[in-house]
Amino acid sequence: MAINKRDVHSVVSQAVQQGIESIDTAPTYNNESEVGDALNNTPSVKVIIKVPKRVSSSSEARREVEKSLKLLGRSFADVILLHWPSDLIEGDSLPSVWKELEAIKKGGMCHILGVSNFSVDALRLLLSSCEIKPAINQVERHPLLPQYDLLEYCQSQSIAVQAHTPLGHGNKLLLEHQTVLEVARNSGMSPAQVLLSWNLQQGVPVVTKFTSKEHSRDVTPLLQTEISLSPLHMKAIDHIGLSAVEPIRFVAPPFMYKPGALYSWGNNPPKRG
Repeated sequence: MAINKRDVHSVVSQAVQQGIESIDTAPTYNNESEVGDALNNTPSVKVIIKVPKRVSSSSEARREVEKSLKLLGRSFADVILLHWPSDLIEGDSLPSVWKELEAIKKGGMCHILGVSNFSVDALRLLLSSCEIKPAINQVERHPLLPQYDLLEYCQSQSIAVQAHTPLGHGNKLLLEHQTVLEVARNSGMSPAQVLLSWNLQQGVPVVTKFTSKEHSRDVTPLLQTEISLSPLHMKAIDHIGLSAVEPIRFVAPPFMYKPGALYSWGNNPPKRG
């Protein structure tokens, strides 16, 4: 939940009032303490915390989890996600860090372990040495980055895929795509509803960012809507990715584009992202 510190309390409070079920946090958002104060230990809201990319050892992983829980005012997290695997794979420390997270789960500090931004190869590497399989893989997913191979692999391993950036950070390439607009008009949905429904109807839960009270009011009803896309509309949205020259990532950090790296998305960052 990337929100300015001064807006956290009002945005989170409103989201809770509107029935939001979970809050996705991360040290990089720099607002865990404010989120914790706003939640005031609300038991109905599940808390997801992330082990950040800077972690390189098992002891650092435990310290980060303990720090996040302290800032959030929680004794445990509902979900802990290992955020970016690139450095851990390069340093051959993924197995030891995951083993520490397994110990954290066994110790009662979290209910569910998962990962974020893991490819099929990264998952295979983790699954070859882990005792507790990740239950979730949170990745960027939308019609311009459908990641069907990853979705299929995760399903074969009983790993749930969760979509972050399902609206492409509001980029017009998605929200103003001609097909999205046509489906929105024909279905009586907004473009955002179309994009969220596309993931949800494929069994992929979505994580959206609330950056303001206005955004909260716009997004929360979309997650609670009971309307759905028809098979023809789903096929039309599917065709967006199938007809694209190449997949488009809106979350494309430079560290994921290193020539010769063991885990990367290519040699050069995309022009759009």
